[in-house]
Amino acid sequence: MERAPELEAAVREFYAIFGNGSLTGHQSLLSREAHTLVIGNDPNEWWEGPERIDRAMQAQIADAHAMGLQIVPGDLRAYREGNIGWVVDRPAYCLPDGTRLPMRATAVARQEAGVWKLIQLHASFGIPNEDTFGREFTIPE
Repeated sequence: MERAPELEAAVREFYAIFGNGSLTGHQSLLSREAHTLVIGNDPNEWWEGPERIDRAMQAQIADAHAMGLQIVPGDLRAYREGNIGWVVDRPAYCLPDGTRLPMRATAVARQEAGVWKLIQLHASFGIPNEDTFGREFTIPE
């Protein structure tokens, strides 16, 4: 296993398209395979396949750009083993008023014709166990 800086760069580019409003920028970064999957923060954000993902990304990029939303990387790290790579990050949505909404993101990628393509993305907001289960869980240091 080794670090994959070129995959980190691809994820930074993916984040940037939400702020720059490129409605097709995601297409060069995502695999066109039928089982490519994007899971967003909202429970209804579960899109599989390039056509559904394209429609969803275009709508969401337009919304994000209209509201001035930016995605700022946190502790972005990508690793590879052969032609498979994975990404972990703690990015933040940044609103025009300076509000930062921390989230968690993971992705899986593979090299297709020598280029990294994201095949699975997942973003979520961390919700405290107490809010979910009504009690705290032990979290070891």
